[in-house]
Amino acid sequence: MILKFSNNSLAKYQSSIRTTKLISTPVVVGSYTHIQCSKINGANPQSTLIELNNTGVLYGVTRNGGNSSDDLGVIYRIDTIRNNTFTVIHHFTNNTGCHPVSPLVFDNDVFLFGSTIRCGQFGYGNLFRFNLSDHTFNIIYEFHDIANPENLFLDTNSGLLYGVTGVGSSTFYGSVFTIDIRHKTPSTTFKQLFSFNYGVGAFPSNLILVNSSLYINTQIFGRFGGGTLIKMDLDGKNAELIYAFGGDKALGCCPWGQLVLVTNGRDQYL
Repeated sequence: MILKFSNNSLAKYQSSIRTTKLISTPVVVGSYTHIQCSKINGANPQSTLIELNNTGVLYGVTRNGGNSSDDLGVIYRIDTIRNNTFTVIHHFTNNTGCHPVSPLVFDNDVFLFGSTIRCGQFGYGNLFRFNLSDHTFNIIYEFHDIANPENLFLDTNSGLLYGVTGVGSSTFYGSVFTIDIRHKTPSTTFKQLFSFNYGVGAFPSNLILVNSSLYINTQIFGRFGGGTLIKMDLDGKNAELIYAFGGDKALGCCPWGQLVLVTNGRDQYL
């Protein structure tokens, strides 16, 4: 479903779920060219693609495939200008982390940042930096307390990378974290901002920064058991329920896809 902002404020959840309005329904807007991938080129791509500075060059990750017998995933590049040329630029290993599922993010058109949900030093995934100039791969944080990072969002103004994990330190329901990727030693800036629980929702699937607040979807639990959309400050404080899914199945349940902000005049839509 689509939720509408008005005057930069998203309408809050009200006691009667019938007051929520479905703004639009999906329509087919075009067709796509299929690019065949062998196992060594990656398999099971789950994240969205990102484009480098309107160049027609796309980057993405696959959860599985690659040159490892364990199917640990790859980072790949597609040049849509040059006949959709497909190139694998990194193969994941047990040491460098494995099974990436979050979309990559750019910083200064030089670095790709991403996450893996398994492997690495402690087996719980990591955050990594990939240099597009020389293809250098560096781990910037190894998860050990909270685990399984599944989605990222970069504030390009501050250099703070925000993300959600499937497991939190004080609960098994997930967490929100931040890290300064431009710091000389990013790992020293890592902070857990929030732990989810049964009441506010569990297993966050994605997040986005809107008007200096974080908006986050959870997949299950909350008031009706079907997940939630919550809002919080950038420091993880003042968490607020915006919408509880599951009260009316016709309006959606258990959100999992990427949150996208669309602006139309003074109104905004998620």
